[in-house]
Amino acid sequence: MPDVSDLVDMLAAALEHAVALLRDSEVWLAIGFEKAPALVIGIAVMLALLPLTIIGRVLLRLRYSDLTLALRRGRPHPDDTTGRTADIAQWPADAWVELSGDVDRSSYWIGRRMVRIGRDDDNEIQLPIGTVHRHHAVIHHTDDAEFMIKDLSSADGNGVVVNGKRVGEARLRHGDTVVLGEAVLKFHLQFA
Repeated sequence: MPDVSDLVDMLAAALEHAVALLRDSEVWLAIGFEKAPALVIGIAVMLALLPLTIIGRVLLRLRYSDLTLALRRGRPHPDDTTGRTADIAQWPADAWVELSGDVDRSSYWIGRRMVRIGRDDDNEIQLPIGTVHRHHAVIHHTDDAEFMIKDLSSADGNGVVVNGKRVGEARLRHGDTVVLGEAVLKFHLQFA
């Protein structure tokens, strides 16, 4: 698959060629416009829409992640080690985190909203633990149907650890373990 710079170069060459043709055919356009103005206008609109369509497709491709494209095409995702093909029915429909080590194993629903996690009362998930910052992290749902966690603590703070690795921001998957200070959370997804 050509990369974006190749597509941009091809588009620029096509536009240069079209401009050269228009310069060389000014007389033809003037005569054509006198005889059939609707036809000339229609051709001009079609020529203008072609590059716009190409640009739109390129931008659309850049907008979506590999996961979204794999789901749409019914192909396995590169990170999927099970070898099964992805399909639209496997998009995450709901999410929640479960506080590990808690006697009653408290669960906190995330859904498709943005959820702040921290020690203060104004967080959607309040963890009254001294090693958890007042506003420690946020989990949000992306346009690509993924859930991301972002560290809001300072660089010298306790940070966010996902599956044993400290991260500034990371995509969450079903079964991931998230550590915020001494709080251990288990991330769960329910698929549609």
